[in-house]
Amino acid sequence: MAWSRYLARDPQLRDAGLACVGAGEKTTGPRDRVVERTLPCYALVIVSNGAGDFVDASGRHPVRAPAAFWLFPGVGHSYGPDGRGWSEHWMLFEGVTSRAYESYGAWDRSAPVVTLRHRPERELLDCFGELRRLTRSPSSTAQLLAATVMHRIIGLVRAATAPRIEDQSVIDRISGSVADNISVAERARRLGLSPAALRDEVRSATGLSVHELIIRARITRAQQLLKDSDLGVAEIGRMIGYEDAAYFSRLFSRRTGFSPIKFRELP
Repeated sequence: MAWSRYLARDPQLRDAGLACVGAGEKTTGPRDRVVERTLPCYALVIVSNGAGDFVDASGRHPVRAPAAFWLFPGVGHSYGPDGRGWSEHWMLFEGVTSRAYESYGAWDRSAPVVTLRHRPERELLDCFGELRRLTRSPSSTAQLLAATVMHRIIGLVRAATAPRIEDQSVIDRISGSVADNISVAERARRLGLSPAALRDEVRSATGLSVHELIIRARITRAQQLLKDSDLGVAEIGRMIGYEDAAYFSRLFSRRTGFSPIKFRELP
């Protein structure tokens, strides 16, 4: 059943995180095509059945279910189904967290249309059912809960478009050699890739730079060693690639909110 809801903008949610602007679901035909529209907020459109196209300044992009496409504030676009129609589930959102999602690779402006690895599962469709229920109410609590559902939908779409686990051998090999203090160029050479290809692959799989991936993998390994061993802080630092114990302690504290000693004392 078709439905749509629009909410008054909530400055507090927008400025602190993510705010729901609207949501809906419908089955449309070729006469329902969106033509040369620009939105003031972000949007996500999921196509669960059917096919059509999406058009922006970069050209025409085919859309075939299961697929999704992202719309960006101030960016003109057109889209719609072919003659057989399609089923779509859409949401409008805004807020500072939107920019964080983009910086972490949840979507790519140069590739707005993505193919989902599977048709929307029950969990994703249930999320839209929950949005339908929550957006009936103008209360601040309902808007907060709607925002949490949108976070979940973004996560599900990202998971459905991220590389499969078996495709992540490069990421695993980098994570397994984080103690090596070598350049990105040398890491790429060992993996049989160019530096640019390595950066692109890491960014696509994780939303991170190679440098940031290594730091996070090192901190995660340090946390494990602090909890699972009696090794000293300086020795753990050396094991993950930091010869300077003071630098390691400062970095660990900045990344986790705890000094290595205080982290070890956590339950």
